[in-house]
Amino acid sequence: MAGVERIDGGPRSVVVVGAGIVGLSTAWFLLERGVDVTVVDRDGVGAGASGGDAGWIAPGLALPLTSPAVLRYGLRCLLDSKAPLHIPLTADLGLGVDAPVTDAPITAVFDSTAAARQFQEDLQGLVKAGQTTDITVLTGAALREQVPLASRTVRVGLSVNGQRFIDPARFVAALGRAVVNRGATLRTLEVAEIVNAANGIAVRLGRGAPLITEAAVIATGAQLPQLAGRRLGVPVRAGRGYSFTVPVERPMPWPIYLPSVRVAATPHQGAMRVSGTMEFRHPHTPVMPQRVAALVASAGPLLDGVRWAERSNVWMGARPIAADGRPVIVGCPRASSWPVDTACGDWRTDR
Repeated sequence: MAGVERIDGGPRSVVVVGAGIVGLSTAWFLLERGVDVTVVDRDGVGAGASGGDAGWIAPGLALPLTSPAVLRYGLRCLLDSKAPLHIPLTADLGLGVDAPVTDAPITAVFDSTAAARQFQEDLQGLVKAGQTTDITVLTGAALREQVPLASRTVRVGLSVNGQRFIDPARFVAALGRAVVNRGATLRTLEVAEIVNAANGIAVRLGRGAPLITEAAVIATGAQLPQLAGRRLGVPVRAGRGYSFTVPVERPMPWPIYLPSVRVAATPHQGAMRVSGTMEFRHPHTPVMPQRVAALVASAGPLLDGVRWAERSNVWMGARPIAADGRPVIVGCPRASSWPVDTACGDWRTDR
């Protein structure tokens, strides 16, 4: 690409495996540096976890999965098969983007002041790490005005200001188009393995001749271990989340977070998109209806005016979860391939 800054001494061509938010974002910034980029994905743009998550861009709520609050919650869920977090006893652990980004507060709601106070204390870990937070405590009429769907059970709200949200499927699709418009090649192909070759890196496909490139980026989400292998260096497993859309009978101006049950609710085309639950199973295991029922049962007591029985667009997707709950960026300079993907929390780089 003309008029862009090339990475000094870096590769001139890169194959990015994975067309989710991580792979496409990586391709975007490589293109900015004048690299020739090919993006390949078995199922196309946003077919995995990137297309059906809550769509929150919320650094003010980015508690790691290994934080004490989340660990306490996980231990409680081990004793309850109907809890939103499900770990079965036999768990399978093996900008030119044409899509809106909405600035909005995200309001966490609680059925007790003690729970709200504990959540504020948990967020202090982010403050100590340098994350700026702006939180407004809401009660009474102010709470009902900001969260009309809050049930009578809800006593306190914490408005985490300065956050954002998107329609994830729309955003990832737009990002894919933008990457192509910037000069990338996007191909629907299944990658079998990535190996060294005499003239660079060979991205071997399920069918057809391999793609030869100077470097490869593996951004395949929950499928990361299958392609990265020993390059990864840390255990990564698939954590499957669910989401669905339900009609609402009251206004929903902003996203709502239910920390006690780890459920996110987002305005979506006049309805509400509900995201949550977590189970550790193989990524391709079929949708488990009981997990959706657990999501409804956990969120229902905290939200009124929601027509839960009329849910639609039930979605399940697997995201990568590292052993410490933190995102993974692993450099492998000898092999010239980089596993890159995200889980939850702050950044870690292993080199």
